[in-house]
Amino acid sequence: MPLRMSEYLESKVRERRARLAALQRETDVLTAELRAYEDALRNAQGGAPSATFSQPITSAATPAPSGHWGKIIDDLVASHSTFTTDDVQKALETFGHQIERKSIRSKLATLVNAGKIERLQEGVFSGP
Repeated sequence: MPLRMSEYLESKVRERRARLAALQRETDVLTAELRAYEDALRNAQGGAPSATFSQPITSAATPAPSGHWGKIIDDLVASHSTFTTDDVQKALETFGHQIERKSIRSKLATLVNAGKIERLQEGVFSGP
């Protein structure tokens, strides 16, 4: 029996959400790796700026968090004076997302560097 149109569309929505989540995780990891290489280059050059840096990746290239990330961060900022990486992981799980801790840490680092949240100490954050 062929799928009904709504079932077909639901499957396409699920597929696209999964792909988008995978791409976001990859973007987060690449952003963290880029920052690490930039920091290493800066240190190797004695802290001097390098012509290699074309533009900071924390500019318009880092929009406000959206989707489940936006809701989670907004909710945690609104309901807690501070929140932890564990809090974010638990919130993601309530949305049905099983995301590796290193990907969560990478995303949080991206949000810190973009000024969307503040890092108070390792693994502890607050709103901007």
